Amino acid sequence: MSGLVQWSSCAKRKPLKKKPGAKPNPRRQRLLAARKRKIRASAVKASRKLREVAVEE
Repeated sequence: MSGLVQWSSCAKRKPLKKKPGAKPNPRRQRLLAARKRKIRASAVKASRKLREVAVEE
């Protein structure tokens, strides 16, 4: 690498904290749902990869 730091996608996100008493915000809910989906998908992918490695050994 030429001195570049590789950032995770989490570093690019603005922190979306709900203020106490805030009403449901469709944009915030959509972003949270997308984030949960991505995390779940990457966890499934990682567990599948681990399973494949275990089968090979």
